[in-house]
Amino acid sequence: MKKFFGKIVDVNPEEIRALWLGFTFFFVVLAGYYVIRPVRDNIGASYSENLWWMFTVVMLAMLVANALFSAIVARMSRRRFIPIAYRFFISNLIIFFVLMQFAPPGKRPWVDISFFVWVSVFNLFATAVFWGFMTDLFTTEQGKRLFGFIAVGGSLGGILGPIITASLVHRVSTGVLLLICAAMLEIAAQSVRFFPAEFRRDDSKSAQNEAATAEKPIGGRFWDGVTHICRSPYLFGLLVFIMLYTLTSTWAYFQQSELTKIGFVDRAARTAFFAKLDLSVNTLTLLLQIFVTGRLMKFLGVTVTLLFMPVLS
Repeated sequence: MKKFFGKIVDVNPEEIRALWLGFTFFFVVLAGYYVIRPVRDNIGASYSENLWWMFTVVMLAMLVANALFSAIVARMSRRRFIPIAYRFFISNLIIFFVLMQFAPPGKRPWVDISFFVWVSVFNLFATAVFWGFMTDLFTTEQGKRLFGFIAVGGSLGGILGPIITASLVHRVSTGVLLLICAAMLEIAAQSVRFFPAEFRRDDSKSAQNEAATAEKPIGGRFWDGVTHICRSPYLFGLLVFIMLYTLTSTWAYFQQSELTKIGFVDRAARTAFFAKLDLSVNTLTLLLQIFVTGRLMKFLGVTVTLLFMPVLS
């Protein structure tokens, strides 16, 4: 079994535990997100006439959350911060569960819209916190060998999540889906405790100091990222790319919301449709990652491969 696994991933014996923990961590994070994402998309379609200002609130919420995130991580070690962050998300989900179950009908639209904004912000930080932890835990050399396999864990989670929602949305209340997501996030928070403190092998000094490094604050300030982007043409180019991608994908999201609002009267059926759509997209994405993307990047390079994205869209 180990020989077969070694043919798939270039992993050293001391890295196997951390590799599987990273795989599982990302699997449950994205599975949890994709359990509640169809719920968010259903809310977006239900209130499609308000989407323009809902996205404005999302943008403002992200700016505030980014500033708070930067201030907190500058003073706290990654092993302490990650369980706190995910349990904060869990507490939010429990609050939304209670509100969705017991809020008066007149207040329900505000609960729905608040949840729409929250999920949009949660998506950004749940994945950012995970990859920040991975880049701190693994060296650059290890990342090149192991991150692809860890990313597959996320892709599989992105397949399981929609399956859960599509299977349960007609049988249980929306609030139950939130609790399922919360349970998955708790698994992610618990997994941090089991990551080995010392397994980096880039040099003997880092191997000796890894445990101490894990307890240091992550560091950095909110404006440090802005400064780096302004000074680096490469990072600025990525910024422009992401802005244009977000602009076009947001426009497509508006059209999708309008079409599904017209096509589905029943909210549970609409949520199931969004779950099946996510399942199809994530399955296709995984297949492309395995069989197409690597070959395209090898023969055409990153730049030319990225140029294919608008054509495929």
